[in-house]
Amino acid sequence: MAQGIQALGPPRAAVSSLAAGGDLLFALACLRRRIPLHIVLPLRQPDFIGQSVSYAKPEDATVPSPNWLALYKLVLRRATTLHFTSKAPYRACARPFKRCNQAMLHLAQAKAASAHTTVLGVLLLQKDQTSLAGGTQEFGRMLRMKRLMVNRQFLKYPPSPVHLP
Repeated sequence: MAQGIQALGPPRAAVSSLAAGGDLLFALACLRRRIPLHIVLPLRQPDFIGQSVSYAKPEDATVPSPNWLALYKLVLRRATTLHFTSKAPYRACARPFKRCNQAMLHLAQAKAASAHTTVLGVLLLQKDQTSLAGGTQEFGRMLRMKRLMVNRQFLKYPPSPVHLP
């Protein structure tokens, strides 16, 4: 993951959501490197936690996994900024995750423009991961449609033990 984060030299800022898995691992890696981290959430916090942080993945049942909620709280406390695309109650038909991807892209482009640099998308994927509406793969397609650079990396699951800094 470090190669993806450093692909264009030291990043000036990072933009991410905080879903369990790649989002949180990426955010934690950025904080460890003292990269200013800007968080965008698609839902009010209780709904986001229930939908994207503390839900049980089927593969989690047989292997130990990080305490995603503890990581979420830690990263949120250390983030530079926090933005919401909606604070309304969760409604799957409203496509909140797609709106979040669009907001993250706009924020990344604004941060890059103000720093006179470019956007590099770092996508952390699992092999055979299904493509969910508003998910990582859809975000990657959005970046490629804008002709932005994308660094795709595949994570092994479960991730290595995560130690809180």
